[in-house]
This record gives sequence, C-alpha cells and structure tokens, in this order.
Amino acid sequence: MRARWEAWWFRPGQEGRAELFRLVFFLILALDCWLGLPHLGRYGAGHFNVSHLHALDRWLFAPEASWTVASALVCGWLSLRVAFGVATRSSLTALSLLYGASYFSSQLDSYQHHYLVAVLLAVLAAACWMEGSQELPDWSLRLVRAVLAVMYLWAGVAKLDPLWVDGSTLAVELTSEHAKALVLACAELLRTSPSAIYAAASIAALSLELVLPLLLLVRRFRWFTCLVGVFFHLTIELAGFRIGLFSYYMVAVYLSLMLPDVVLARLPRTRARAESPAPLFAALGAIVAALALGSVPVEGSVLAGALVLALALPGPWPGRRRALAQGAFGVAALVLFSTSDLTRDYWKYKGGDARRRGDLPVAVRAYEEVTVQDPEYLTGWVRLGDLYLRQGRLDQAETAYRGAEALEPDHSAVQSRLQDLGARRAAED
Repeated sequence: MRARWEAWWFRPGQEGRAELFRLVFFLILALDCWLGLPHLGRYGAGHFNVSHLHALDRWLFAPEASWTVASALVCGWLSLRVAFGVATRSSLTALSLLYGASYFSSQLDSYQHHYLVAVLLAVLAAACWMEGSQELPDWSLRLVRAVLAVMYLWAGVAKLDPLWVDGSTLAVELTSEHAKALVLACAELLRTSPSAIYAAASIAALSLELVLPLLLLVRRFRWFTCLVGVFFHLTIELAGFRIGLFSYYMVAVYLSLMLPDVVLARLPRTRARAESPAPLFAALGAIVAALALGSVPVEGSVLAGALVLALALPGPWPGRRRALAQGAFGVAALVLFSTSDLTRDYWKYKGGDARRRGDLPVAVRAYEEVTVQDPEYLTGWVRLGDLYLRQGRLDQAETAYRGAEALEPDHSAVQSRLQDLGARRAAED
C-alpha cells in the first residue's frame, strides 16, 4: 500500500505537462489580476476594512487603493514571468506572497476562487523550494489535483441543502437570458414545469461535484474526467453566473492536468535552450517593465514600477531572451490599459463610490480623470458637471455640460441641466 501511495505521488509525469499547466494557468491569472483593476479604487474608502482573518485585524494594515492597484499590476507581471519561465521560483514566491497579502487583507475581494488561487500559489511555490528547482515538480501537479478534489467535495456537501436540491437557488442565480430560455424550452419539450428542470439541473451539478474528486485522483479516468470537467465549467460559464474567471481557470486546469498523455505528446512544443544569465539584459527588461507599469494612469502605478525594480534587479537573472521578455510583459500591460476602458472604469467606479459617500473632492478628481481617459464618454462629463454644481463652481459646471453637449447636442438630460444652470445664474443675479 505504501509503495502504491508513493508511486501515485512521485512517479515521473508526462514530459511537457508542467510547462503546459504553467503557461495556461498563469496567463489566465495575469488577465485576472489586470481585468479586476476597475474595482480596486474602492479599497480604503471611508477608512473602513474587514480582513479575511478576523483574529489578525488589529495587526494587518488596512489596504489603500494605491497599494492594492500596485499589487494587482505587479502580480499580473509576475504571473507572466512564471507563465514563460522567467526566474520561475523567485517570481512564484513573490507572486504567492503579494497575491496572498492582497487577498487576505480585505473582504472587498469576494470571489471565493481567489482564495483557491492563493492556496495553489503557496503550494506551487513551496514545491519549487523543496525541490530546489526552477520548474514545477510532477508531484506538485498531483497536489493541485488533490486540492481541487477537496474543493469539489466541499462544494458538493455544501449543496446538500433543500433550497439547492429543489432548484430554488439555481433559479435565482441563473442570470443568462439564453439559459433561462433554454430551461423554458426544455420544460415545454418534456411537458413539465421550469422548477422541475431547475431541480434536475441542481441535482446533476451536486452529483457531479461529489463524483469529480474521485475522477481527478484516478489516472485511468483521464479522458473522461477531461471531457466532463471542461463541459461542466463551460456550461457554468454559459449560464451567466457571476464568478469572475473561475470557469476559465478550471478549463485550463483540465486541459493541462487531465489531458491524456497520448494527446499531450502530439502537441507542438519548443525545447528551451540553455542560456547563460544576462544581467545587463535583465536590468534593461526590468527598467522597461517598470517604466511601462509606472505609466498606467491610475493610483499606485509608480509604486508598481518601484516594486518591479526591487523584485527583478537583484536577480536571479534569466538568459537574454527571457530577460528581454520581462520588459515586454510590462509593455503588454500598458497596451492593455491604453486600448481598453479599464483605466476609465477605474476612475468611474472610484468617483461613483465617493459621490455616493458625499466625498466631493475625491469624486471630482476621479471624474476629471474619467474625462481625460475617455473624452467621448458623455456620462463622465455629466457627472463632473453635477459635482461642480454641488460645489458651487458654476463656470466649471457649464464647461462640463458643454463638453457633454458637444458629444450629443440633443441629449435631453444635458439640455435640462444647462437650462437649470441658466435659471440658477439668473436667480443669483
């Protein structure tokens, strides 16, 4: 029995599986870190915070927006370093510590799969140190499967509740209109009620989550497990549940860890050439990444650039190609934020939160940034004008409203505000 136990953990794995897992999992993690940027402006609002570890609240610092943004920017950059094998062990260690500190310091991060990611990062970083390796050891991938088996088992047990079994919870949580239409179509086809379809789907999900732990741990079920796991999580994603990128993480895990050996062997794979450390190129790449991340127009970006330099310049230094690649990772972040609405939405959500709390100076500054980041965003100009008006800054309010009018001359709300502003000025005169 002991021999079989040790063989399960420590037998050699299929060549290329660790590299495939590392690539797909950490690419998604990088996107997850960066795509969550718009909501990070909430941290520190009202100087209120509750951590995930209640016993440590008195010792943990309350995160501010600048620290949380810097952490997210650097975690995304570190994730790309790990994905492409740039100083894997040190990058993974820094990523595990930074990501864990950011997540556990505040319950504003309500995605439960981020807890799972924090656990997996700690597991993988510890495995690299225990093996003294820059690559993920095979047994660490089996430990990932074991952690996921525990997750599924707990998820199944948690669903042993009357409100889940009778379909009530699923009916409330299902948000996709296409999924709801499919439920109605199935009910009509089977000549039953939609509640019966919801109940059947709920029991099916519960049953699968109780079976998946076994499937994940038995090698001979790999084909079946890969197909079932991918189908299950794609179905969850199509159902429209508000769970962030969790389904994408899980599809990546199944396609890397549970893909049969015969299929994995047929995938194209480039063999990494041994490269001598290149400190000069490593420093150049770090400086480029720091300048790129420091140029993202949000709070904390300069701190992110400083953290990149602090993490990359001391080494260990990768070879020339990977050293230059780490600079490209920072440029990729800058391109993403420059070509999307992420930075605009960061200031929009921050301004909306401050406006609702009555913090007018912060709200004004945020909406001024909104109009800078996206001059074509009409609502930004209107909100900015409203805030100026609340502060009694009538000239600036008119300028903001005129900015909105230039985008849509016949917009009724804009014209109404301009008329009210004119009446207010007339009354004051």
